[in-house]
Amino acid sequence: SLDHDDFDRIILGKALWHAEVADLKASTVRKLRSNVFRMLLEAGLLTKQGGIEPVLLSSRVIECLSQRTPSDIHFFPTRVT
Repeated sequence: SLDHDDFDRIILGKALWHAEVADLKASTVRKLRSNVFRMLLEAGLLTKQGGIEPVLLSSRVIECLSQRTPSDIHFFPTRVT
């Protein structure tokens, strides 16, 4: 699952290393959070309850993403058998 607290923790962690993130106004962070969650919902990657929807990748995409070490497939919310 993914919720607003998770997003806030990510932003806080990035702010430790990136001054431009640390300098964001609270209203800007709220707007970013709102937009990220709206995009995740619209893309079908997140349920309204905050559950992360697994991605179904074709075998061709899996093959392409698996060519690098470590595999780029791990950036997707999916299980590879």
